Amino acid sequence: MSEFMALVDLNYRSQRRTAFYARHMAMSPKRLNRLCREEWGVGKNCFEVVMGRLLSEAEFLLLSSDMEVKAIGYELGFVTPQNFIMYFIRWRGMTPLAFREKGRGK
Repeated sequence: MSEFMALVDLNYRSQRRTAFYARHMAMSPKRLNRLCREEWGVGKNCFEVVMGRLLSEAEFLLLSSDMEVKAIGYELGFVTPQNFIMYFIRWRGMTPLAFREKGRGK
């Protein structure tokens, strides 16, 4: 799975589809999802691994920079700031700005 994670690290900003990663690893999307579940636990598929990497980068940028939330969204390949905010809330349970303020102790 180290090859998969290297591929994710190179492409997570622009590629989120399981089919992309499966094709580059010469396997079916179903097999890649099964391997992800075996490696990272039940329920964690390829998309969730990629989104986890993307959101880790978002968290890093939110806490370590003064970039505007919309700039971070664009940097991470989201089409609109609203898409980024929606995904962030869905996966982290709070807005990016609330995460930044909480992380910085404000």
